[in-house]
Amino acid sequence: ISFAIYIIHAPIGQLFYKKVIAKQLWTTPPSFITYCLVVLAASVLLYHFVELPGQRFFKEKLKKKLFPK
Repeated sequence: ISFAIYIIHAPIGQLFYKKVIAKQLWTTPPSFITYCLVVLAASVLLYHFVELPGQRFFKEKLKKKLFPK
């Protein structure tokens, strides 16, 4: 999940703290805790729906290559 956090924190940070974008989205800037929770939730979703299926596909392909029936 750390790789997912690494990938997703910058784009979400732009939405929360880049002044040009944040002024259009919110009247008051959200708290840092809200930012952390959103990053954590998005990284969990990214991990479960993108990384895990890719890992399963790679493991199945490797298993077929190493142990043909």
